[in-house]
Amino acid sequence: MTEKKSLAEITARVLAKRKRNLREVATEALDMQRLEFERFGDRRAIASGIYLCAAHDIPLPSWLADAFTKLFRDVKAFKYSSWDMTLGPPHSQGGKRGAGPKQKARQAHKELEIPVWLKVRELEARGVKTTDDAVFKQAAIELKTAAGAKKTSHMLASTVKRIYYAANHESLETLIYVVKVLRQLGSEADARAYVDAYFEQHPHGKVATGLILNSQKFQK
Repeated sequence: MTEKKSLAEITARVLAKRKRNLREVATEALDMQRLEFERFGDRRAIASGIYLCAAHDIPLPSWLADAFTKLFRDVKAFKYSSWDMTLGPPHSQGGKRGAGPKQKARQAHKELEIPVWLKVRELEARGVKTTDDAVFKQAAIELKTAAGAKKTSHMLASTVKRIYYAANHESLETLIYVVKVLRQLGSEADARAYVDAYFEQHPHGKVATGLILNSQKFQK
C-alpha cells in the first residue's frame, strides 16, 4: 500500500514545481520589459526588470544593468530630482480628467489583467503553450467573444501578450493555490474572504474576485 503523503510534502513538491515554471514565465516577462524599454521608452520597465531578476534568481542581463547604471549616474549628477522622474511613478493616478492615451491604456490593461491571465492559463491547461504566440491570438478571440463589449473590441494578440506578462504571476499562482486548498478543506467562506482581501486595493476588485472564484480552475 502506497504511503499517504502529508499535506506538507505535497505542498512542498507543488511549490517547487511552480517555482521552476514561474522562473520560465519571468524570463519571458523580462523580454517583454526589454521591449517596453527599448521600443517604447518606458523606463518603468527597468524597475520591473530588476524585480523579476531579484524575485526569480535570474542573472541581470546586460541591457538592464546598463540602463540602470546610466539612470543611477544621472541621479547622482543631479539630472533628476526624484526617482519618480527616472523610473516613473509606481502607480497611475487614475480618474483624472484629461488623462493621456498612455494612462488610459494602463487603466484598461489593469481592468483586463485578471480576465487575460485566467484565459491564457485556461488555454495552457488545454495544451496550448504560452511560448507560442498562437495562445495569445486565441485568448484575444475568446475574450472578445465572451465579453461582447466595446472595451475588448480593440484587443489584439499583442495586447493580450503584454497584459499577461505584466501580471504578477507568482502572487496570482499563490492565490489560486490557497483558494484550492481552502476549498478542498470545505472552507468556501474562507476562500472568498481570502480573495476579497487580496483584491481589496485593486481598482476592479469586485470583478476580479468574481472571476477568480467562478473560474473552473478553482471548482471543488
